[in-house]
Amino acid sequence: MTFSALVSWTRSFFPQTSPKDRPTFNVPLPAEIWDVILDFLADDDLLQAACVSRAWNALSIAIVLRRHGASPPFYSFDIPSFAIQAIHISCAVPRINIHTLRCAFPAHDVLRRMRSVREVVAKSPSLTSLSLDFGRDFLVAKSRKGVLHRPETLMSLLCDILRTVMLRIAARVVFVVVDGGIFKITLGKDDLPPSRCFAPAKLGGGRCPCFTIALGNVCFYVDNITAASISSVRNTSRAEQKEFTLIIFPTNSLTLDCAWNSLSLADLSSLLPNLDLPTLRHFTVKNSDEIDPVILEEFMGRHSRAKVEYK
Repeated sequence: MTFSALVSWTRSFFPQTSPKDRPTFNVPLPAEIWDVILDFLADDDLLQAACVSRAWNALSIAIVLRRHGASPPFYSFDIPSFAIQAIHISCAVPRINIHTLRCAFPAHDVLRRMRSVREVVAKSPSLTSLSLDFGRDFLVAKSRKGVLHRPETLMSLLCDILRTVMLRIAARVVFVVVDGGIFKITLGKDDLPPSRCFAPAKLGGGRCPCFTIALGNVCFYVDNITAASISSVRNTSRAEQKEFTLIIFPTNSLTLDCAWNSLSLADLSSLLPNLDLPTLRHFTVKNSDEIDPVILEEFMGRHSRAKVEYK
């Protein structure tokens, strides 16, 4: 059943209500019956149904979340981006205590859905772990009509989302994993992460421009963003860093060097057990004798497809 078919069926069986009565949706059927009827709709049609009234809003959002594995109190769930849009449009976020959110995006219409994600994140005060999967390069996303989105606008939205989540996390130590290395940033009380600026220089091969993200007193470049995640990590072991913020961008190559970017052996001992990089293909280790062999071996075991080089 489609949404238009449901509307036609409803109008044929029930009398029309006056404009002032429409927000209350005073149709003489119990919620259990409407739940069965709405469950016949596809997810996209449920998104439209969620905008009809408060009653359909609650029922439609509950069905969407139930289909995608969420259960009360919705602390953690993994849903496609159109469900995020449904939550945003229906204003259901205050009723859902989201702690961990993983969201997959389609190949088009990323800009509109990223705006919905930004609103959902802003309305979810308990959300401290966020993972976005764009499937392809985020910076060359297009609309449904094939129009290329402005990469500056997309990057601004992404940085706003990261900023909102980071300001909720009490940890002042931030590790950023980007293609090539790991950055450690210690934020002061006056730092408002992350600020951003557009790098006008083009990358090789006609690819889109890269971006510079300034975090604290450290700047790093990102390009070809197919995913992004931010999370709060709390170590239960005796690691030096008991709590820190971890930001991960797609990483094909990684270099572990304690002399680079103020990384210490204690930092690596805290960080490596919490790193999972599915796109890692080349791994370089400098001064491997100084790194805990157990932690290093465990990390390499999780990334067996990566080529390892020792220097």
